[in-house]
Amino acid sequence: MRLWAGLKRTVDEKPGAVTRLIEEIDRYLARLKGPGITNVRAGIARFGAGSVRQMAKPAPPVCGHLDTALVAMTGADPLCMAIEDIRPQLSWITYDAYPRQLIGNRFPLAHAFVSLIGGVGFIPADDFELGLFLIAPKTLYRDHCHRAP
Repeated sequence: MRLWAGLKRTVDEKPGAVTRLIEEIDRYLARLKGPGITNVRAGIARFGAGSVRQMAKPAPPVCGHLDTALVAMTGADPLCMAIEDIRPQLSWITYDAYPRQLIGNRFPLAHAFVSLIGGVGFIPADDFELGLFLIAPKTLYRDHCHRAP
């Protein structure tokens, strides 16, 4: 069993960590089939090598559970290590714009998102968003529909 929690880095900044994570996401997606994967990989190809900007003060995910999620990612060790390498630089946010009657009372405090490529991501892009989305165990992510590249 992997113990990702024991691998936390004390270094605040690792050169190339953003680019490496995006490359590992692309490698992971290359193994999968399904609607949208080709479009996401095209977005990574288009923006992934862009200039990486420094981000404001990092924030840990509000819901925690990143260690649990990394342990659950069997068969994705390079991706897990890339996430772990950049972990100290990630600025997680939560979405609170959805009405609670639609998403439930737990969801606003039981999820977190960090943008890698996009409007507020490490690599700017106006029409593409790539990031990590974390949902706490036993949290309902209600069916919904919205445009996403």
